Amino acid sequence: MSYSFQNPTAEVIESYLKSAKTIAIVGLSHRKEAASYQVAHFLQAAGYRIIPVNPKLEGQELLGEHVYAYLKDIPFSIDIVDVFRRSEFLPDVAYDFLKRMQKFFGVKLVLRMRRLRLFFVKRIDRIL
Repeated sequence: MSYSFQNPTAEVIESYLKSAKTIAIVGLSHRKEAASYQVAHFLQAAGYRIIPVNPKLEGQELLGEHVYAYLKDIPFSIDIVDVFRRSEFLPDVAYDFLKRMQKFFGVKLVLRMRRLRLFFVKRIDRIL
């Protein structure tokens, strides 16, 4: 069986962003120069509630929000998950994502990795 991944269209992404209120940022750094921090700060300034996810900063506060170690630890609904982690950590993040079934999972270019793409497809097929 062969699977092919296609990124969502700009219209689909826009509809997710318009309906979303809460965005988990996995791998959010406390360093202001880091891309994850800058993106989270921008999203927060645009009116989204950001939820920091970083096991090294668990229990602290970042951008005025409590930091959770993992997606599975967040006790409320998340609309979007944006990931800033190295590729070797993505299968665990993807597994947590699928258990929570958030609407949108954003990873820059990494979903082109065949192994991770198959990870998603096989598990989504099982859940549906």
